Amino acid sequence: MASWKILVADDDPNVREVVGLYCAKQQIQMIEAPDGEAALELIEKERPDMIILDVRMPKADGFIISRQMFRRFDIPFLFLTSNRSPCDRDMGIGLGAKDYITKPFSPRELVARIKAILSSTESGPI
Repeated sequence: MASWKILVADDDPNVREVVGLYCAKQQIQMIEAPDGEAALELIEKERPDMIILDVRMPKADGFIISRQMFRRFDIPFLFLTSNRSPCDRDMGIGLGAKDYITKPFSPRELVARIKAILSSTESGPI
């Protein structure tokens, strides 16, 4: 089984907890950030294989993080957000997101999408 590490950046502790539980069942290690500033620090320090970003977070939103991250790292990411606007979805995909999932979400589907993205990128283990 793959041994991936993902970062979940979301200001909602319940979201982070649910994602963590489902990832653990699939032996995916999860690190978490409650805001954008902490997310940027963890990206630099931990170099996760993938990042899940909420759009609306304190200290730096997901769009800002993705722009900064894109300039410095080649890490796949997806947005997991309550922003349902087609314009926001288009912006997220335009920023390089591999997927854009709206809340409420199915944790099983999210983990399946995580695994699909990681399996199709070079950042996942062989």
